[in-house]
Amino acid sequence: MALEHALLDEMAVAHDQQASRWAEKIGLFVMDVEKRYLSETDLFISGCSRDPLLAELMAPTTEAIAAYLAWAKWICWSAANLSTLLVDTAPAAQRLSVSMLAYVGGRLIDDGLDGHLDYRGQRPSLVAEFRRLRPEAPLNLACSLSVYWGLLLIHQSFKRLRQLGQSETQSQLESLFDTLTVGFLAEAAVSGSITTAVYTRIATRKSAGYDLMLYKPVVQDLEPQTRATLLSLLGRMSVLSQIVNDFHDLEEDRDRGQMNAFLIGVCDPKAARREVLHRAKELWEDSCKMPEPVSGVIASMVANLHLDSLRETVE
Repeated sequence: MALEHALLDEMAVAHDQQASRWAEKIGLFVMDVEKRYLSETDLFISGCSRDPLLAELMAPTTEAIAAYLAWAKWICWSAANLSTLLVDTAPAAQRLSVSMLAYVGGRLIDDGLDGHLDYRGQRPSLVAEFRRLRPEAPLNLACSLSVYWGLLLIHQSFKRLRQLGQSETQSQLESLFDTLTVGFLAEAAVSGSITTAVYTRIATRKSAGYDLMLYKPVVQDLEPQTRATLLSLLGRMSVLSQIVNDFHDLEEDRDRGQMNAFLIGVCDPKAARREVLHRAKELWEDSCKMPEPVSGVIASMVANLHLDSLRETVE
């Protein structure tokens, strides 16, 4: 137990040091990205309201979607840590702000497929909003609408990247969408126990592929070898994040029949916390081998996975 707590302490210190050193630069980058992203969401909503005869009919729906998209601007916060590796952050801010549309689109698809009514109890999902707007309609209509609006956002993201001349970022997102789609479909096919290799492949395709939609646009201009190593570590971090989520969602996933590392034989539910911290330690040690400032960025982002919630109950 002492070793696990020492790891959490070390990660917390690294996170605080990184935050203290780069708070101003990260904060300015977040402000720039959020401003650009909100402009992109306004453009998307105006496009959905361009038919004057249907705009009034569509207004309750587009207003609900606009409010949800504005709330979702926080999704850039983790990726913003990567801005400390850049000299000129403006191109990355533009790429990230447009890529966020595709990322939110993925969330809407996931909410529709799984019937999520809220985001961790913090805010109603669009599935719930569509249910509120059409309470007489069946739940599957609200779920289908969430999926369709998600696909529209992904389409909008690709279209805007093309219009802005960001063909490399567009190509990267299209490739990642292909990657995570296979993960989505494979997860839906899981029934009973699967091997660790299969779970890791699904998580890598789905969770890592999804998160890289935010990370790749930011680090696109870095030196190729540094970028490749950094993205590999970030992909592993996303898989760890999925396992952490599985740990916290264990009971809910059991009730819903959802794929969960602790329910399908991948991780031992009797030693769940120790399992998570062991994996975190491996990633932490590998990230610390990277030269500064890359190691500090990764260390801070790993520490930001809220592993400290395991501190008091670690086995």
